[in-house]
Amino acid sequence: MVGVFVLPGGAATAHSTARSELLRTRDLPYGWTVHHVRGGTGVGCLAPLASPKALQYTARASITFIDNGNPPELTEVVATSSSPAYTYQRAIAALGRCHVVKGYFAGHRLIGSVHRAHFGHFGTASHSYIASASVDGALLFEEIVVVQTAHGVMALAEGNVGGVSTPQFEGFVALALHRLKR
Repeated sequence: MVGVFVLPGGAATAHSTARSELLRTRDLPYGWTVHHVRGGTGVGCLAPLASPKALQYTARASITFIDNGNPPELTEVVATSSSPAYTYQRAIAALGRCHVVKGYFAGHRLIGSVHRAHFGHFGTASHSYIASASVDGALLFEEIVVVQTAHGVMALAEGNVGGVSTPQFEGFVALALHRLKR
């Protein structure tokens, strides 16, 4: 539903540097592949997180993965920012205002909600959320973590039909944070 974005701090960098921060298929468990999404992954009040124009970034790259050709789906967006603390505050403020999600997902009407969650603590500061929505009678769930690190800000989300494996999701957060430290 939403996707993932990473916003490392410091001076503006080229698009290729942002792309180099992305997870790669070799970082993920066997069977995960790159999935090309048309039209973006953001829905309703979560859309700015998938394409964070309001978060003031200077370079951006994105990638989406799926497991063996099916959900779950993991989308990552990497962008540079000159003020990671400010960007982190804007990202969590946007999610804090997002209580009801309405829009269209894969051409189908979606309505759902976003609630604060309590996953593990990551980085310097972190906020966690769970989004749930109904699409044509199917329940979609997404776990979202926004992390401020010493080097910037990262958010990660994983979505699936019926539920998300929290241990797997927290493992993806750890992988993404490890990749940022390289």
